[in-house]
Amino acid sequence: MSKTNIPVKVRLLLSARAAGRCQFRGCNRSLTQHQLTRHKTRFGAYAHIVADSPNGPRGDAERSPGLAKDIKNLMLLCPDCHKNVDENWEDFPEDLLLNMKAEHEARVCAVTEPSGLVRTHLLLFDAGIGNRAGQVQQPEAAGAALPRWAYERSTEIRLGASRLQDGERAFWEVGIAEVGRAVDEVKRDFAERRMEHTSVFAIGPIPLLVWLGYRLGDVIPGEAFQLSRGDHRWNWLGNGEELEISLDDETPVPAGEAVVLLLSVSGEVDVPPELDSLTRRRVDTRRPGLDIVQTRAQVQAFKSVSRRAMAAVSGAAEVHVVPALPNSLAVEFGRLQLPKAHPPLVIWERNDARGGLSPALMLKGGEAHPL
Repeated sequence: MSKTNIPVKVRLLLSARAAGRCQFRGCNRSLTQHQLTRHKTRFGAYAHIVADSPNGPRGDAERSPGLAKDIKNLMLLCPDCHKNVDENWEDFPEDLLLNMKAEHEARVCAVTEPSGLVRTHLLLFDAGIGNRAGQVQQPEAAGAALPRWAYERSTEIRLGASRLQDGERAFWEVGIAEVGRAVDEVKRDFAERRMEHTSVFAIGPIPLLVWLGYRLGDVIPGEAFQLSRGDHRWNWLGNGEELEISLDDETPVPAGEAVVLLLSVSGEVDVPPELDSLTRRRVDTRRPGLDIVQTRAQVQAFKSVSRRAMAAVSGAAEVHVVPALPNSLAVEFGRLQLPKAHPPLVIWERNDARGGLSPALMLKGGEAHPL
């Protein structure tokens, strides 16, 4: 346990920033009263992230003395969480605890700020992928939107409970209709000036995610969030590796031709045999992966390259899009389309249970059609 006498000023400031609640992610327990008796007192612990002793949890011979009274190195924790992070310190490294502290303090700041917050409309979408159902929960989405966006309203598209399977024509028809209904509701919110922003949290087959972004468009300010497969959270990381993404050829394709646009970000994709004779363009990254997108800057990098790709194929008669994209990038790819300026898109889907790659949807003139 800590032996440092933390100054009163630091303790008061930390308690204020934490709003008197445990800063461990998912706990948020009030530390100003007993959970059962409601007796008013202080139950919290001023816990060191890097121990004040080199021999303590996450301790460091050089850094521990200098961080012993530094508020940046202190968390307000309930007794249970304090015991957990210190006894199981290998499971709770410094970076993880710093992220928890930052998330909690940003949330407190956002919900108590009297002005300056942008109101966001949560658009929650989950649909089955094969036999797997998506899980997009409103509390987690609202928490991820903070502190930048303040949640006030939400619209849900729930296809995960449907007995229809992706790849069936009826599934695409229902998905197209439900996405259209939900986006119309969001747009009414903007027309009536009740909202200023849209936060999209979506899990589902890529063709429907592209359609969701396509129907939403980029006129309404907004962003699509990415679910981390590691911890199943929607929060963006503060820092991440630069997304090295590129377009293989920016030469405009011949006018009036059908072309193939390959989007290889979460995995490798290749041209379907039946399209092998068509001109192609490829957007890819050196190291494709399912959890490759972790920051807003990475999303912007993808959007920038994708705009250049669409400029290169803008004269085509139609563009066959073969995507391997994280969910957020699929939505954002749809959002950057200009229905009046860009050619029709045929969105392909990989469904191994149904024989591999096949065309799923055509997006044309602001509408979607199952194939």
